[in-house]
Amino acid sequence: MLPLLGSNQDSPAPEAGVLPVTPRGTVRKFRLRAKRESYQHHSPPSTPPLPREQHFLEVSTVSTASFPLLSLLRRAGGAVILSGLAACGSAIGAFGVDRGQPADKADALFIALATRFGVAYRDPRFEAIRPRMVRHALTPSRLYPDTTIWTSISGDVRTVSVAGQLVGDRYALAAQAAVAPPARPGESRHVMHLRPIAPAVYRWDSTDEVAVGNVSPDEIMAIVGGLIVGAEQPSERIQTEYRAEFPRTTTALSKLFVLDSLQTTPADDGSTAIVLAARVDAARMRPVAPHFADYLDEYLKPLRIDIALIDQGGRSWGTVGVSRNTVRLRVRVHGGTLQPLSGITSDQPDSLRLRASFFAKVLFFNVGATEIVADVVPVREAGARGWSLRFRREPRWHFPLAVGRLLRATLRRPFAGDGTRVEFIAQETQTGQTVLARNIGIVVQESAIVRWIGGLGATAMGDLSVLAEQEKDRFVGDVFRALAEDSRAFLSP
Repeated sequence: MLPLLGSNQDSPAPEAGVLPVTPRGTVRKFRLRAKRESYQHHSPPSTPPLPREQHFLEVSTVSTASFPLLSLLRRAGGAVILSGLAACGSAIGAFGVDRGQPADKADALFIALATRFGVAYRDPRFEAIRPRMVRHALTPSRLYPDTTIWTSISGDVRTVSVAGQLVGDRYALAAQAAVAPPARPGESRHVMHLRPIAPAVYRWDSTDEVAVGNVSPDEIMAIVGGLIVGAEQPSERIQTEYRAEFPRTTTALSKLFVLDSLQTTPADDGSTAIVLAARVDAARMRPVAPHFADYLDEYLKPLRIDIALIDQGGRSWGTVGVSRNTVRLRVRVHGGTLQPLSGITSDQPDSLRLRASFFAKVLFFNVGATEIVADVVPVREAGARGWSLRFRREPRWHFPLAVGRLLRATLRRPFAGDGTRVEFIAQETQTGQTVLARNIGIVVQESAIVRWIGGLGATAMGDLSVLAEQEKDRFVGDVFRALAEDSRAFLSP
């Protein structure tokens, strides 16, 4: 979950004309180796000081950095989901006219995302820092005393700051002592703080931000509402419309995804049940992205994820599942709002509970967790919209038998007291830009089982070659650029 440990961070510096070879991996075929609550939002931290004390989460366990496929899916999957949400006329119509022309705002948003999440290049300092951050994310005692890693030091706080922006025709990520807030679409700021809080216990606090133009947070959230409205019609009509209105986006997504089925079933009460199944077909990517396709074949097939949104009464408000390379979505909508999957229609509750499980195979180990629970609270403040997730219950861990015998006290800590928190927010800023931000904090308590998880993740990261990640980033960038072109065509007079 550390922000600098995900995608598009392992490309060469802009001035270099070659691809780097880093500890992250080499070019090769992949193989197996031995209650309702109020929300108070605080602005993302600068460098320094640290974010406010209550604004953190404790995770002594598995982060997406430890399992590269989860990190990859979070970024690539997020891009595809947003593209799918936006690729219908009702959703694109949410851009409104209050702060500029809708076509201009849509274009700025999607080009900004294409710029940020497409192929990026590192400056020499960040290129030197990043492999060590990946290797020791869960053993920060090996990072903390090394003053060459940090871009700034203030008291007991160590900080790495990275600025992202276009340099010529390339997107560059540069480690700097201080990074200004992103002021133009596509600019980004990534800040990580590390501090010791007890023997063998370290706290990470981080913020990722990307500027996306002058589209308002309300308009970004309205994209989802527009999609729901557009889904309340026969499935054949939906497919005909998005293929006709968003042909470039359809073509870009079809390089990896196959829509197996889309069913919309109207009910007597006016609601509509929606069931969607989309399959990831790595063979479609192989002609243009062979290394990325190999990686998907190796790691995606054994991946299983199940997510459900539950209200306090136990009713399900939607499910998402991933298994056998297929993503399945099931929801029910009425009048542009989400509804419980069964029973009478009702207003959306102020908060929902997320229940999830996941299983992955790394090396020859099957690992996972079930009974993952988080309270999901919407963020609705002046100039800010989004979600806050809080984890208060320890999940049930699934490790190999020998590993399961290790002391697991460090795995229980994250869920005590106020639990853990993760935020995803769209926020207006003084620069005139709306910024998409992810704020997280992680307390890592080093122990034998945590070191094992960290070592497993570092090994798996080695299976993600530089070329595979560049191919994935190029695909994500192409999807967003296609969506920008289709949106402009759809919204222009």
